Amino acid sequence: MSTISTARRQIISYPLVTTLNGFALKNMLESVQQIITTYGFCIPPEIIIFPSIFFITIFRFLIGNILHLRSLEEHKTHAIIWLYDLLMITFESMLFILMSYFVYEHDSSFLPTLMILCIVDTLWVFSMFPHWRRKQRPEMPWAWGMINLVSFLILLAMLFAEFPFAPLSVLGRYTILAVFLVAACLDLGLDYYKIFRSTS
Repeated sequence: MSTISTARRQIISYPLVTTLNGFALKNMLESVQQIITTYGFCIPPEIIIFPSIFFITIFRFLIGNILHLRSLEEHKTHAIIWLYDLLMITFESMLFILMSYFVYEHDSSFLPTLMILCIVDTLWVFSMFPHWRRKQRPEMPWAWGMINLVSFLILLAMLFAEFPFAPLSVLGRYTILAVFLVAACLDLGLDYYKIFRSTS
């Protein structure tokens, strides 16, 4: 791939992804402002759990997706594969925008949207296999896909299995926060290696 082609991809992809995610973060901050307006600074801890999950999840997805786009450029991936991945990242960003409206009001819709995000990302990772097998892609993000698959299955179990507590209860919210905090630590640990391995 020529330097010009790489630059054109960067001009399209990076502003698009950061703008969509920035809009989602803006919506989330507006909900946090509404929470502060309602409760003052005596906010019940369980009220800020969904905004916290949203923030750590969009943060790790944004870093991971930008690094993924960068790896496609370094691997000189075919334009069709690059466009497919960009469309998937754009769709995930739009799910974040949708989810940002549910962090406070209509919070019963937050978890289903989060589950859709996790399973979409997992299916996207698995769909990379044929091109990776033909060496048309860089190394597949298996760990990334498995982290989101496990997160999805835990949420699915909490919603439909016989759990001693409801997902939207205080204990349920803290459990989900713990799950996605662990997921973020694992994911960001892998991203740290990708970012700094060349200088270590």
